[in-house]
Amino acid sequence: MSLPENDKHVRAIEAEESEKVQIYFLPNLLTAGNLACGFFALTWIFKYQQGDDFEPIRTALWLILAAFAFDFFDGRLARLAGKESRFGREFDSLADIVSFGVAPAFLIYRIVLQEFEPGWVIAAIYLVCGGIRLAWFNVMSAQQRAVPDVQVRGLEAVSVGDHVCGGGWHPCGLICWRNYAVPRLRERP
Repeated sequence: MSLPENDKHVRAIEAEESEKVQIYFLPNLLTAGNLACGFFALTWIFKYQQGDDFEPIRTALWLILAAFAFDFFDGRLARLAGKESRFGREFDSLADIVSFGVAPAFLIYRIVLQEFEPGWVIAAIYLVCGGIRLAWFNVMSAQQRAVPDVQVRGLEAVSVGDHVCGGGWHPCGLICWRNYAVPRLRERP
């Protein structure tokens, strides 16, 4: 007798939840590099004072880009080696929210938005939306593993963080860089 489709879905999720916690060294080491780069970027952003040298912001941007490289390789290495795990997916999401949510939100706040009264609200909205996007992605990915017909759509939080920090091709990022960051870079002694 075959199980109804809903029961198959529930059993697949239960099987995943009951699996033994697997922590693979190398992919999670790369994820730890992602998280550390996000944290170090925050420390450099804290060092920046308006009107001072722009070097702390430049260093923070490089650290966020390094976090992007770590994030790019951790999942690929895990899939290539067949070392994917639920722990790795959750750890990766936590690292992503720091490196591509908290750090870019605070960076944009420090260099652009702190001059405006509701600037902290705008930065917080970006961060909350990034967190919601990551949570939604995790839920949809779990459903996709349980029910192969479910497809995950949308822009990853990592890509959004890249657009905010790198200017990317996102119009808001380009406008911020053109109007605020570039003139401050030119003011450098």
